[in-house]
Amino acid sequence: MSLPPLPVRQKHLKVLPGVLIGVVVRVVYLPDPKHFKLFAAGVLLYIGLQIAKELLKKSAGKAGAADSEARFQEAAHLFIGYILAVKRTR
Repeated sequence: MSLPPLPVRQKHLKVLPGVLIGVVVRVVYLPDPKHFKLFAAGVLLYIGLQIAKELLKKSAGKAGAADSEARFQEAAHLFIGYILAVKRTR
């Protein structure tokens, strides 16, 4: 069994602390599903507002579009690499 490409593994390691914190918050502090759903909605609302604020702050200039395209291409390549690595392990 081979491992996914290095950039994919690095992304997983960056996500891991948030997942572990989420587990602790869910199990220890918010065992009631109603309260957890309200908390999750608040977190998602905060993230959405931050994304909207960032998008509104950026100018619609050509450099911004080129930068966005480059980020999209990088994300697409990482995703495709991950999918191919997963298929090879099966």
